[in-house]
Amino acid sequence: MKPQNIGRYQIKAELNRGGMSVVYLAYDPNIGRNVAIKVLPRSLSDQAAARERFVREVRAVVQLDHPAIVPIYDFGEEDGQPYIVMRYMPGGSLADVLSYGRLNLADANRVLQRMAQALDAAHKRKIIHRDLKPGNILFDNYGEAFLSDFGIVKTYEAGASAPTLTGSVVLGTPAYMSPEQALGKRLDERSDVYSLGAVLYEMLTGMPPYKGPTGISVAMKHVMEAPPDLRQHRPDLPEACIAVVQKAMAKEPDARFASVVEMADAFAAAVASATNAEPMMPPLIVRRKPRMTSKAAALYEPSDQPAVTTELQLGQASLDSRFQRAIAYAVVSVATLFAVAVAIFFFAIAQRSGSAAQQTPSEALTRPVGRATATSSSMANTPAALTSPTAPSILPPTDPPVDPTHTPTPEAVRLRVNQLTNVRAGPGIHFPVIAQMQPGTELSPFSVTQQPGGEWYLIRLHDGRIGYMFAGVLEVLNPAALPYLPTVVVVVPPTITPAPVTPSPTPTASPTP
Repeated sequence: MKPQNIGRYQIKAELNRGGMSVVYLAYDPNIGRNVAIKVLPRSLSDQAAARERFVREVRAVVQLDHPAIVPIYDFGEEDGQPYIVMRYMPGGSLADVLSYGRLNLADANRVLQRMAQALDAAHKRKIIHRDLKPGNILFDNYGEAFLSDFGIVKTYEAGASAPTLTGSVVLGTPAYMSPEQALGKRLDERSDVYSLGAVLYEMLTGMPPYKGPTGISVAMKHVMEAPPDLRQHRPDLPEACIAVVQKAMAKEPDARFASVVEMADAFAAAVASATNAEPMMPPLIVRRKPRMTSKAAALYEPSDQPAVTTELQLGQASLDSRFQRAIAYAVVSVATLFAVAVAIFFFAIAQRSGSAAQQTPSEALTRPVGRATATSSSMANTPAALTSPTAPSILPPTDPPVDPTHTPTPEAVRLRVNQLTNVRAGPGIHFPVIAQMQPGTELSPFSVTQQPGGEWYLIRLHDGRIGYMFAGVLEVLNPAALPYLPTVVVVVPPTITPAPVTPSPTPTASPTP
């Protein structure tokens, strides 16, 4: 059960729960903004070590104070448990982006340059991150990359050795761990160079360099096996880019780049010299709701217990949405069935009235139907023309029959574009941009589809083409009509590669998906 308040911060939702921390989305009433609060859980067996990591993270981030590092706003203690207040990062993580597939060269270089700047600032103060991975690279509202999770940093002078793989605790992530870190040797900044090279490998291929059934088996592959050839997953990759990854992931630290800046400069030069330029894709911006927040945006920490992953949160959000729509459809169906039953009832009465109209005059007078006079007093007041044996029977008008197939037409969903936005050929950032929508444009979608990064609306352009727009940059003007909007399932292959497109003119504002 989530608390109502932590200090002055009002808890809005639980973002993530792991073995090392619990992260909440909270609201700071003094400033009027959302923040992420990381709290040390009471279930930890080694509270002293966890508190030490908390304090280490706060001091490292405050000491660096770098624009490419997720900032910390506050640090305190509530009911005996320490907590850290950080900037809320609604743009998701690099792991979210890679769930769609690999990045193109320009996007990979953009992320690499930001991480190199952040790590270089740390290395100049003799601080090693030791846990570089896509889940610790976050994006803000504008798609800028930030480095997070400084909980297991070490300094050179303190003897930054890592625990051995046979120890009781393994700090770091085996999929991106340097050989010397896996073996428990003394570390320096070149350990982060190796880990950043492993992250770059995944950005270019869409998958980590090594896989295995256990964390130890993956870590030992970093120690024993050469990095897999990137051409196996991406044959078109330029040789210069492959050389950068191979040098960064060399087994011996002396064979690697001397610094992350040197590595980033080498990759930037390789991208600049590439002849097969790829189209630039805008950064992923996840819809800004707690249920769509990834575990990385909640500043995930490594855990030996299952955490509430992005996929589980997305699945639960999708389930809740579909359940609400199912309830709405059920109500509409019951109302329709009731209308049909009423229509059949009145239709039967109308049929009986028609049969009565075809009877003889005497039968019509002795067996009145519908609203015809049925008492002796009313018969006495009936004109002679109506009571004569030869006069035809006259029935009062009846209500028109109800069409049993008629159902109220639901109101169309109306959307408004909040900012300059790309229209894509499919529901994902890997699909090419086919048009752009200006802020203030209003439109009506045909359907909505749920994808790992959020919802996408299917719309029709003025020239007749159809495309998809990301829900995070659209405002729903009539939310009551959402339950009637059809939901479709669009399967996006995880390794889809967009077709080359002609870059559009540079807009005055940064477009979003």
